[in-house]
Amino acid sequence: MWYLCGKHKLRGRPRPERCFHVSLYGLGDYAELPRAAVATIDYAVSTVTMPPFTVAFDRVTNFGRGPRRTLVLVGGDGIAGLQLFQLELVTALRKIGFAPRREPPYNPHLTLMYYDGEIADETVQEIRWTVREFVLVRSQYGQGRHLPLARWPLG
Repeated sequence: MWYLCGKHKLRGRPRPERCFHVSLYGLGDYAELPRAAVATIDYAVSTVTMPPFTVAFDRVTNFGRGPRRTLVLVGGDGIAGLQLFQLELVTALRKIGFAPRREPPYNPHLTLMYYDGEIADETVQEIRWTVREFVLVRSQYGQGRHLPLARWPLG
């Protein structure tokens, strides 16, 4: 990340590692997710069975326009497991009424920074890891905090 900032003279600050995550699905804007909702989600998620899988990102690109852009990691073939898992998850959530019938296309990414500047899509050294669990988090918008509410292992 720091290499890209220097190479492209990007103005902005990389996000702290503690904020790195790949969103699967947004459940909505809640001040506090009701405990009963977490229990219902837990039931739905327990029906999703998928073994651990590998995720690999190998490109950076921008989201947005103007002075407040988002620099993100994206991937090609390395995101297939993530896409399959997200589809399974949304299908389970739809059965309990947490997901609408039509979803916008899922675009897996990892946000690296918000910045002022411009960078063209660029191939980067692959960043790869094995997904062994997923977490329901409460994002505190604008504060860079993600509070875990529940965890589920894969497999």
